[in-house]
Amino acid sequence: MQRKDQEARLEGIDIMTVNVLVRFLLPFFKSTKALEGDLTPTIHHVYQWYVKLKRCMAFQTTDCHLLKFLKRRGFQAIDNKFEITPLHKLAL
Repeated sequence: MQRKDQEARLEGIDIMTVNVLVRFLLPFFKSTKALEGDLTPTIHHVYQWYVKLKRCMAFQTTDCHLLKFLKRRGFQAIDNKFEITPLHKLAL
């Protein structure tokens, strides 16, 4: 940001909020990387990641309001994006 003279864009950014977002998005990043294989089949990993992501969306007593909101939306997104079929379970 310094090299491009863009430091002003960082003003007003709440680092705690950024950390919450990064922590929330990390499991989605990992699942995307694991399931995007071009040369190797990944169907046997779909159900595993579905379960892992659902677990990550479970509320914890230490979750802040923002994280609870994100987890609620993430839980819904997982259900909308993943269509688990018997084939996925068979591949597992």
